[in-house]
Amino acid sequence: MPTAEETIEELYFGPRTYTAKKQLYFDARKKNRAVTIEDVTRWIDKNVLRTKGYKHQNSWIPKGPGEEFQMDMFMYKYKQPDKVLVRERKFQRGKRKSPVEPYGLLAVDTWSKYCHVVPTHFKDKWAIKPALEEIFKKMGKPKIIYSDPDSGFLSQPLRNYFAKEGIEHIISRLHARVAERTIRTIKGLLKVEVDKDQGLWTNVLGRALQTYNNNNKHSAIGMTPVEAREPKNEFEARTNLELQRKKFRRYPEANVGDEVRVYRKRGTFAKEDTGVWDKETTTIVKIDKSPITGQLLYYVDRATIRDKPFVRSELWLVSQGKPVPDAPAPTPEEKAEQDSGARGSADPPPAPKAKAKAKGKAEALTKEQQEMKVFEKLEARAKARAAKQPMADASKDLKILMGAMKFAK
Repeated sequence: MPTAEETIEELYFGPRTYTAKKQLYFDARKKNRAVTIEDVTRWIDKNVLRTKGYKHQNSWIPKGPGEEFQMDMFMYKYKQPDKVLVRERKFQRGKRKSPVEPYGLLAVDTWSKYCHVVPTHFKDKWAIKPALEEIFKKMGKPKIIYSDPDSGFLSQPLRNYFAKEGIEHIISRLHARVAERTIRTIKGLLKVEVDKDQGLWTNVLGRALQTYNNNNKHSAIGMTPVEAREPKNEFEARTNLELQRKKFRRYPEANVGDEVRVYRKRGTFAKEDTGVWDKETTTIVKIDKSPITGQLLYYVDRATIRDKPFVRSELWLVSQGKPVPDAPAPTPEEKAEQDSGARGSADPPPAPKAKAKAKGKAEALTKEQQEMKVFEKLEARAKARAAKQPMADASKDLKILMGAMKFAK
């Protein structure tokens, strides 16, 4: 009799095309009763490349204000002057320059949603470091900086600066979601101010930040960002954050030696059918724990960005690592020594558990047989209904088949 994996592979690469996991499981169950939905899931994760990421992401709440800043660069072009040629040599930095800074470095406190923006002419390592120092003077120095893998954030001078200041830099291959949402809000406020004054965005940036930080109440904290930074409002802000916290996603536990796929962003012109998970699998070689947040950080044997680890939401578990091999059987001399030591000890040896194991095995076998009978009964009922009324009452047939799948699990 073929194994569960061979049955699934034969069906998947057969004449019928499968796009739904449940249908593949249902057909595989007809051919081989030993197939489970876990077998189908495991086979798909290992052999079929997924084109989408995880459906939901969990929320993370810092311990207090100023613990984590999310950062991102953005470009503002609405009603702004074009760049002009200022240098003649090719490949020279600043060959074309705008009369106004076209870029902005935004930092937002993940707890209080307080933000600050520093305009820059460029978005490289030489422009980011002075902008960061200005942000730290305004907002204070955080313990963690969370950003996407922008080339400016990954530069060696910036890494040295973070290490010198004692700041942990976490790279997200997905998005710095809080920073990106704040950029959208700031751009909307800038558009209103630019339309009123018809001037440069850097001239009205202060008013936009004043409106965002001091006047607008944030839906996540129920108050303005300036109020959320005050110690007297910390309990209320945390309560509002916890009430809106999202905990949809439950990740299977990943350990050292497990086979995984790593997340990678689609290219600029890539379509939806292009997968977001790497085609080649890799192996987890080390797991560290952040000393500040307690978050697990995963290192793999390849596909790292400047030795930066992955978080759990950026890994797709393909298969568990090899189990630890059993200890070799003791020699007759070792067995005799163990027996004599057990008899000579003051405590009696533990009672044998053979009866309990046999009972549990019998109960499991009985339960499996019971599920098989229910499955066969529901399947026969569905076939009988289809033979009598092939085009009528399709909803009942669907419920019967879904019930069969549920019991077959």
